Amino acid sequence: MPPTVPPGTLAERLQCLLGLSVFVAAAWLIGRWRTRGQARTPFPWRVVGWGIGLQFAFAVLVLKTPDLMLYVTRAIDALLGYTRDGARMVFGNLFENAVPVTPDADGKLPASAGTPGPARCSRSSSSRRSSSFPA
Repeated sequence: MPPTVPPGTLAERLQCLLGLSVFVAAAWLIGRWRTRGQARTPFPWRVVGWGIGLQFAFAVLVLKTPDLMLYVTRAIDALLGYTRDGARMVFGNLFENAVPVTPDADGKLPASAGTPGPARCSRSSSSRRSSSFPA
């Protein structure tokens, strides 16, 4: 378990509360500014209270259960591993080796250098529609 940190001084705690009130006041001012000249509804203090309460609850969860955050981090890393495996399956060797993508002498990128453009396409628009795909 990590070492405990002594609580801050009263001035440090008041500084945190001042910062929180400045953010709430800024949100209120932006709301008033955006609705100038319109009929205003009352400020949603209940929503602000729920938001601040949920933020404190999440902070307590993160600070008091560091092992939970470690498990969440490992789960996200596992999902990213599946993403890498999927990219390796789809792109093969291109995933492993970085291929430089620079334009050639004609100004075309290597992936599009040999492909026909829309004007040179040999198929008509009716033959492009296959029976398995809806129009």
